[in-house]
Amino acid sequence: MSTATVAARSTQEFIDENPVDLVLVRVARVKSSAGGWVDGATTQIDPQRVRLVAQTGSDRLTQDGNLVVPRYTLVGMPDVNVQERDTFTFEDIDYRVGSVSTSPPWAVRASVVENGA
Repeated sequence: MSTATVAARSTQEFIDENPVDLVLVRVARVKSSAGGWVDGATTQIDPQRVRLVAQTGSDRLTQDGNLVVPRYTLVGMPDVNVQERDTFTFEDIDYRVGSVSTSPPWAVRASVVENGA
């Protein structure tokens, strides 16, 4: 059995220990007439089975003055449909997906921050 197969199996077992089915909301980015981007229509993505791993870290302000509060790392299998800027509600709190990593190839990891904290 290859190392990648063992790692993928371990990732699936890790998720299955404490799975969460999230309905992600994706906002389309539309080019504006001014040459920038604006938010367009939203789309709900079918429920994605992942695991949320609690994170601790320092709150920080972004350059545009938004407070970023790190809360979770989302862990999913390689076929999970998650992108930066997706949002979801978990335990009555709204969250936003930050960066998404697809390396190594047997798992997807994404940073999750509290949205509008």
